[in-house]
Amino acid sequence: MAYRGKLFRGLTLIEISIVIGILAILSGVIIVTLKPKEQTGKASDGTKKTDSAALLSAVNRYFVSYNGVYPWASVANCSAPTSNGTSTVSACWLNRLVAVGEIDSSFANGSNISSLIVTLDSSSVVHICFAPTSQAFLSKAYQNSRGISASPGTHICIPE
Repeated sequence: MAYRGKLFRGLTLIEISIVIGILAILSGVIIVTLKPKEQTGKASDGTKKTDSAALLSAVNRYFVSYNGVYPWASVANCSAPTSNGTSTVSACWLNRLVAVGEIDSSFANGSNISSLIVTLDSSSVVHICFAPTSQAFLSKAYQNSRGISASPGTHICIPE
């Protein structure tokens, strides 16, 4: 700070420029370190993975409770998931899971349900898959939308 005699006159232009430069560098480092879009994507992917596991658990509980019958087989005109990796969660069998108390209606109306892919493989194993949006989850993806191992993977499926 510049002093002229006994009076304080303020900051010089060079001092202000240095402070602004330091603040710009620090904010740049913080933004790069935090990667807000990646953090949001990781949170969303974590929720999708949890929702996938919860839905698969509900389907499996229904299967056991109803003597080997899946919820889509219990509802007239309800299409079963296919093995081609394009079947989304159908409202008809999702509503059946809600009706019998396997899942809560707030879960069934959740925003992630529409992004989940349900497949039934040749061994009648149900897979619930989603396409990750964050790089962290995408690097862990080793399956395709049909629940089959793929390299590089495009989806995370439950069961893994």
